[in-house]
Amino acid sequence: MRMELAKRYLTEMDEYLRKGDAVQVSEKAYKAAEEIVKALTKKFNVPEHQQAVKEGMWYTYLLTRAADTLSV
Repeated sequence: MRMELAKRYLTEMDEYLRKGDAVQVSEKAYKAAEEIVKALTKKFNVPEHQQAVKEGMWYTYLLTRAADTLSV
């Protein structure tokens, strides 16, 4: 589900890119990256995913930590 959402954001990003709307391009790119990080944390069952499930939502600090964890 998250990967489908990321694909949608990337498609929207392309549309805004063609329109020259840099603000919306960056927003859609960020949202796509966010969904990909969330999907990978679930796939690899990293601690940040477990914490987000426990807390019922993702916080910015969890996303940052998750990206760091996944990059190792």
